[in-house]
Order: sequence, then structure tokens, then C-alpha cells
Amino acid sequence: MNVVEMCAHCALVADKVLTWDKPLRPATWKQRLAKYYFLYLQPRFPKHVKVAEPLLTQGKVDDLELSEAKAHFSQRLRAFMQAPDTIRTPHPFFGPLNKKEWGIVLFKHSDHHLRQFGR
Repeated sequence: MNVVEMCAHCALVADKVLTWDKPLRPATWKQRLAKYYFLYLQPRFPKHVKVAEPLLTQGKVDDLELSEAKAHFSQRLRAFMQAPDTIRTPHPFFGPLNKKEWGIVLFKHSDHHLRQFGR
């Protein structure tokens, strides 16, 4: 994954959170346990986590300029911050998350990818 693909991937994840319009299913007890562990006990996003096919961007992104990709990623994060506090959308592993929980996930996810290119 290159930097442009990473920006597109992170923007796509934020966009999925903002545009969810289907009914939510309640979280299972395993999802609740995993959510608590990941959000509040694990300091960073784990490495080598499988990605859902619709969120894969490697080799699928047009040749955008890095500045365009960064601007789009930044715009999606700003849109998330301005979204209503009542936002509630599902995560495939953790079940439904509220805005605060999604904020933690998006921070850890972005941090995970930014660290890949920061060293």
C-alpha cells in the first residue's frame, strides 16, 4: 500500500461510517467483549488485520496527487467530527458503535496507517 492508497482507504472507512443507512443488529456478547478490549485496553491497532473486500484500495486507486488524497482524507475526518452525536453505525467485528467509539476506532486506524509511513 502506498501513501495515496492509504489516504483513500482511511477516507473510505470514514465515509462508510457517515453514510450507513441500513438497520442495525444488536451486538453479540463476543462483539461487546472484543469492543471493550480493543477500544479501552489495547493501545494500538494490531498489525496484519484482514480488511473487508470493499475497503481494499491497493491497486484500485486512480493516480491521484498526494495532496488531493490527503485533502480528501482530511475532509472525511472533518465531516465525521461535525456529524451528529447520535450517529450509530455497525463495525463488522465490534457491532454497533456510537460516535465516541467510532472516534476511537478511526483514531487508532489512522494512527496505524500513518505510522507505516512515518518511520
